[in-house]
Amino acid sequence: MKNAVGTQLLALAALLGVDILRSMRTRLIPRLQFMRQLMQARFPATRVPFLAMTVLDLRNYWREATSGCTQTGMRRPGLWSVPRTDTLPFLLRAATAVRVGKV
Repeated sequence: MKNAVGTQLLALAALLGVDILRSMRTRLIPRLQFMRQLMQARFPATRVPFLAMTVLDLRNYWREATSGCTQTGMRRPGLWSVPRTDTLPFLLRAATAVRVGKV
């Protein structure tokens, strides 16, 4: 959640010139996320390679989203897996769809 908020604050500062505290927009992960979003908006062909990286970490995402323990000390080591085969076409359609106004 902290990374998502940081990414949006960085987008506000960079795209709209909103004055955001420097300490709130200097974290590495939000900066990388914002650069990824800009790259995917400018170069739609990069969506598929980024999707491939996301698919590999999908199991960790679902485990985090459904688990009740979100404290850093209670997390288990990450597990890499590929999603079910019926999920892959859905993710590919979502990654290649033309979306107006998404940054």
